[in-house]
Amino acid sequence: DQRKCVSALVTVVTDPKETDGVACLAAEPLAILTHSDPYLDEKTIKRSIALLNTFVPQAKGRVSVTVKRDHTAIKCISNILLLLRNVSASEKEKKMIIDAGATAACAAVFTASESYTQELSRLATSVIVNTANNQSGKKAAVECKGCVQALCELACDAKLIQGLRENAVEALRNIVENTKGLHQCTSTLLFKAEDARSILGPRMMVKMLDPVFASTDEKEITALLQSLSLLLRDVKGCRAVWDMVEVVEKLLLTCAKKTSGDNTKIRDLANTCLETLCTKMPEAKDELKRFMEKAAPEVGRSLSESLSKMVVG
Repeated sequence: DQRKCVSALVTVVTDPKETDGVACLAAEPLAILTHSDPYLDEKTIKRSIALLNTFVPQAKGRVSVTVKRDHTAIKCISNILLLLRNVSASEKEKKMIIDAGATAACAAVFTASESYTQELSRLATSVIVNTANNQSGKKAAVECKGCVQALCELACDAKLIQGLRENAVEALRNIVENTKGLHQCTSTLLFKAEDARSILGPRMMVKMLDPVFASTDEKEITALLQSLSLLLRDVKGCRAVWDMVEVVEKLLLTCAKKTSGDNTKIRDLANTCLETLCTKMPEAKDELKRFMEKAAPEVGRSLSESLSKMVVG
C-alpha cells in the first residue's frame, strides 16, 4: 500500500535518531512515491529543508555553497531536491515549502558555478519554478540575496546542461511579475539586450528599462538606448516601447543630455531610437512635434538633421 510506504519513509526522514545520510537516502523513494500524490506534512518538509541546509550551508549574510566532490553528499542533496520539486508542484504544500525556507536552501545550490553541480542546480531551479508562481514564492525569491541575479546569469548561459537554463528562464518569468524582482534583473540584463528580450519579452523588458532613463551613468544610458534600438526592430518591440510612459519626451531629453568630453554616442543612439519610433509609429511623430514646439533651443540643436526634417515636415 503506497500510503503505508510513504508513512514508513517519512518516519525514517524525520526520526532524529537516524543519521542525516540515511534520512537523505530515504528521501529518494519518498520523492518517487509523492510524485503522483505529493502530500507531505509540515514536519517532513521542514526536516527535508534542514537536511538540505546541512549539506549546502548558507554563509551568514550571503548565499554560498560548500558542496564537496563527495558522491554521497551529492546523492543526498539530489534526493532532497527531487522530493522538494515533486511536492512543490502541489498548491497545498507549496506554502509550507516556501515558509520553511526552501527558496534560500535551493538558491545556495544554484549559485555554485562548478560544473559538477549543474544537475543539482537543475533540480534546485525546478523548485523555484514551482514556488515562484505564487506571490509568496516571488517575494521569497526577491528577498533571498543573490537569487535573482544568479538566475539571470544562468538564463544567459547557453553552455549549461539541458533543462537548467530553461528552468532559470521560467523561474525569472514568474519572479519578474514582482516589481522588485524585475528591478533586480537590471544589473545583469541591461547589458545583455538579446538575452533580456528572449527571457523577459518586450513588455517586461521595457518595464525593466524605464527607470534607467534617470541614471547618470553613461554606460547604463548607452546600454538602455542599445536595448531600445533592439526592441524597435519589430512590431511587438516597437509597440512595447511606444507604450512606455512619456517615451518620446524621455528620448528627446536624452538627446540633449550633456556627456563627458566629445562623446556623441548617446546623442546619436537617442536620435536613432527617436527616428525609428517616429517612422514606425505616426503617433510618436505627432507627439515629438508637440514637444518641440515648447522645447528649449538646445533640445532642437541636439536632433539629427534627418529627425529635424521629420519634425518640420
